[in-house]
Amino acid sequence: MSSYEYHQLLQYLYFEGYADSYEEAEELFESLDNTDLNKVIIVQYLYNEGYAETLQSAGIMSESISEEWVNKILDFSGRIKTKTQRRQGTGGFNT
Repeated sequence: MSSYEYHQLLQYLYFEGYADSYEEAEELFESLDNTDLNKVIIVQYLYNEGYAETLQSAGIMSESISEEWVNKILDFSGRIKTKTQRRQGTGGFNT
């Protein structure tokens, strides 16, 4: 994740009311597990790329996009996880 993307995520956490300060957003970011972090990355991507007009609509949209699109977004962001893995909260593939 680039420095720019990192700061974008912190701004999202702050401006959406998840954190009361930039420092608190950093602490929150550090405490996120991969499932939560991937969701934030996907929502931010959908909003930044103009697929959604608001972050709220991007959040709703993120719940119904295809696994292929999820993987492309996360691959683009350097955080590859499948939709199934995110729901299960696992880091690897199930056998």
